[in-house]
Amino acid sequence: MSTAATLQVERPGGVIDQLFDALARGDLAGAQACCTADVVVWHNFDRLPLGLEAVSHGWRELIANFAERAFVDVRREALADGYVQRHLMVARTADGVRRAWPIVIFVTLRDGRIARLDEYLDRGGAYVVADGEPLTTPGLPPAPAILHP
Repeated sequence: MSTAATLQVERPGGVIDQLFDALARGDLAGAQACCTADVVVWHNFDRLPLGLEAVSHGWRELIANFAERAFVDVRREALADGYVQRHLMVARTADGVRRAWPIVIFVTLRDGRIARLDEYLDRGGAYVVADGEPLTTPGLPPAPAILHP
């Protein structure tokens, strides 16, 4: 069965959870399958609308440059056509240091897949997370459990 056929599109958070799970596992094809063919991904740091091929290049670099990746401390609110989500991206650098970046994304869905993803990330705002330290966003209360309507 293909990855696209196994997408859990029946719950609003399902496809975004699957996207980040795929990126954490290093599964580029799985991440791509979460998106529409004409997806637009925009980042605040370069302000360029990227299609699937261009954003896949960035995902390849993420996978290649960080042997360990996690997307944790997820906080999500439903919107009329998708949701807004805050999360913490944690990755281990080549020199073995775990770094974390707080991120906010706005996701627009179409036919159960990601049609647009606007990502806000302060690339200079990364901080070191020691092994064994909780993977939570400093200064925020604990994230509530994600409820999928």
